[in-house]
Amino acid sequence: MSFSGENVVSEHLGHLGLVAGVINDLGIIDKIDSRLELQEHKGGIVSYGRRVAAMVINGLGFMNSRLSMTSHYFKDKPVAQLLGDEITAEHLNDDCLGRALDKIAEYGVTKLYSEISFEIAKEKNLLSQRMHMDTTSFSLTGRYDVEIEDSSPVPTYGYSKDHRPDLKQVMMSLIQNGEANIPLWMEPLDGNTSDTTSFHKTVHRV
Repeated sequence: MSFSGENVVSEHLGHLGLVAGVINDLGIIDKIDSRLELQEHKGGIVSYGRRVAAMVINGLGFMNSRLSMTSHYFKDKPVAQLLGDEITAEHLNDDCLGRALDKIAEYGVTKLYSEISFEIAKEKNLLSQRMHMDTTSFSLTGRYDVEIEDSSPVPTYGYSKDHRPDLKQVMMSLIQNGEANIPLWMEPLDGNTSDTTSFHKTVHRV
């Protein structure tokens, strides 16, 4: 709760303080910022690391909302305590977050994720020789009939682990490591990818 003159403003922290604390303890913001450079001369205010932290915090409490609603989600949250004194809810609009996703796609989603997760696991002494690997499917709505020219996963029909064979989908491959089962590798795949072929390629890459 904060006071401004005669006005009293109530802000909801809930479990989000713990989430922000873990993000800071693991150094996720700094690790992202060291890889994704913010161009302040082009008007950048919120670092890419803080944008990702905002999306993580938002995702844990508002998962089914569109990206454009993120700033609305943070309206009654103590943004300064969660993300830094210089950031307000208005900064976390869909343009700001969308540019962060574009920057991550340019860098490489799997590359960024695996670099950071491996670095954290190494710092926390969580690595071992044992790994667990599996894939899952994510059903999509919409037509998705535009040809994809880059390395993005292709939404298409395939074996649905989500039990929705009527919908197109994309797949995700995940590898966990050690007794803590920390996720070390995350890779999006085409919707018709078969485990029997993708597993061999994934193991080789990891």
